[in-house]
Amino acid sequence: TQVRQQQDAESRRAEPLKALLSVMNLRATVNEGTLAVYDEMKQICPDEGVILAAGRLCAGQQQGDLASVLQVLKAWHSQGITTEAAAADFNRRFKRADDMARALYADWGKKGAPSRKDRETVQAWLEELKLSNEMILACGDFARDAARPVEYLNRILRSYAERGITTPEAALAEHGAFQAARKETKAPTAAPGRSVSAQQYEQRAYTADSGVQEWLKDKIQEMKENGGLDPTGAGS
Repeated sequence: TQVRQQQDAESRRAEPLKALLSVMNLRATVNEGTLAVYDEMKQICPDEGVILAAGRLCAGQQQGDLASVLQVLKAWHSQGITTEAAAADFNRRFKRADDMARALYADWGKKGAPSRKDRETVQAWLEELKLSNEMILACGDFARDAARPVEYLNRILRSYAERGITTPEAALAEHGAFQAARKETKAPTAAPGRSVSAQQYEQRAYTADSGVQEWLKDKIQEMKENGGLDPTGAGS
């Protein structure tokens, strides 16, 4: 009976760790070493739901090891994220920013996972500036050839937000006007009897950008179908 009780106790102790390993799709042996790591997690956060949420976050970022989960829990503890609801909210916000950053990277032909700095910048656009997915992707096209596209796009979006430009249509019109002004500045002196107005330049620039609108619609639909963006457009 005593042996059976000990076995039951060991089984109960191992169950939460097995659940974490399952969530992370991680093949690791349940032994005294891994159980000790889980015990350390429990000391940081007793809520097993929070630990599972940290595991899901790490698995989504291809950081499939218990040490990464431990680091996340420590960071969450310092930020006051100690409940399952708070952890789920963090994961939702993180995923939305990460998906958007990855979409921009893909459109720019930039390889690799988004850096923490870039992801936090994108998150600020979504949460601080309250910009929509469509607005960010549309303006992202303007930064395609920049040496540091996220920094460049950040300047554009913050400038637009300060002036109340918060929709793709308004952004495309503003970008068209900006391009027209640049062309007019660089344009050669018109021949006598022929004048080209800024309005004509603006119309040409805006027409050139109109293709971005069709691309944007296709891009948003594709990402929604693939589950890469919040289909509700939260924050839009």
